[in-house]
Amino acid sequence: MGAPRHCLHPSPYATAFPNLLELVLGYVVMVEGDLPLLLATSPALETLAVFDILNTVQARLSNGSLRSMFASSSYS
Repeated sequence: MGAPRHCLHPSPYATAFPNLLELVLGYVVMVEGDLPLLLATSPALETLAVFDILNTVQARLSNGSLRSMFASSSYS
């Protein structure tokens, strides 16, 4: 299943999580478009926490269900 058309970087490898409510990721490398794609494919997501992002990434996030988000970077 591909990503919705409104995503920045649609991918044929994207997976949808329509019922996912909470997600915690740790020790990750992200690229531009990863967070918007994650939100677009997880329409019910209410809580997102991303710890130890190993690089610098900027994202503009928009999701009608997201109530809280935490992100921390860890790079030298």
